[in-house]
Amino acid sequence: WNDASRAFKLALKKNRRLATAHSGLGKVAFQKGKFKEAVTHHSRSVKYASRNASFQVNLALAYFKTKSFSKAKKACEAALKLQPKNAKAKRYLKVINKKLGT
Repeated sequence: WNDASRAFKLALKKNRRLATAHSGLGKVAFQKGKFKEAVTHHSRSVKYASRNASFQVNLALAYFKTKSFSKAKKACEAALKLQPKNAKAKRYLKVINKKLGT
């Protein structure tokens, strides 16, 4: 993961708005159990590529791990607006709704 992290950081030095690099750093942080850091990077990936449903789903998962269930739900719903048949977003939304009691 360290090599990937270095590569994403190098890419961001060249272009701070590179959504794929923020998403990659978010995935690295998530895998390392650094969920708040994952939220930060996935939020940036969504900011710079708001029409990418996969980035929205990644953000939802990071929010879920930080127990920010309302924010996770919002991110899943955003993903489904972009991609109504997104299976991951549908599946995670069911889990999130159970946590929220809805």
